Amino acid sequence: MGGWSAFRLVGLGVLPVLLMALLLAACNGGDSQPETAAPAPAPAAAPAAASPTATSPPPPAPTSAPAPTATSVPAPTPTTPPTPVISIVASTPAPAPAATATPVPAAPAPAPTAAPAPTAAPAPEPTATPSAPQATPLPELTPNNSVPPHVFVGEARLDGNLASGAVVTAHILGHEVAGVLAGADGKFPAMALPYHNQTVIFAINGYPAAQTHPKTEVGGGTKMALTACTGGQPAPEPPLTAPSDSSGC
Repeated sequence: MGGWSAFRLVGLGVLPVLLMALLLAACNGGDSQPETAAPAPAPAAAPAAASPTATSPPPPAPTSAPAPTATSVPAPTPTTPPTPVISIVASTPAPAPAATATPVPAAPAPAPTAAPAPTAAPAPEPTATPSAPQATPLPELTPNNSVPPHVFVGEARLDGNLASGAVVTAHILGHEVAGVLAGADGKFPAMALPYHNQTVIFAINGYPAAQTHPKTEVGGGTKMALTACTGGQPAPEPPLTAPSDSSGC
């Protein structure tokens, strides 16, 4: 075992020398002038291994193997790991999409319908309003105070009853010429009429009396018993006319 180790060590020492010689030969072979190759050192003869014989060889003397030289392995240089750079990127808020107004299609405007022209209503023809009957002007009546008047006294009854407090009036040609109040007993005081040759119509509270006096006289005097009927109607408007029925109520 020790011989094999020595042979291995000698082989290891010769092998590099051979390799170097081959390299030099290769390099010098390309030059134009041949150079004399340096003589390679003769390899040290390795001790021949004992050939085996039929007899067992003597045990080799133990040789101490050279202690392996400890090769110091360089300590790895500590590499400072790069400080991680943490880049903080502020998140920019994404802009909110602007609301886009969706156009609403406008409804088509209805076609204007021509309004029918209004038919003018025929103006009613004015109807002639009957005018109020023209009052017939009363004939002129002038009193005559140069002579004595005609005087009337008497009693008045209305609807058969004594006309207590009634107004008794005398009318000539539509003119009211005199008027007095009847007493509680229905008697009315004297009425002096300064008119001559005139017909006198009497009235009690506006209702014509059935009795008249046909003709006044100068200085005359007459006592009258007057009667009138209302008939449930309002008194007629003047001028008064003598009633057609002189019989009374």
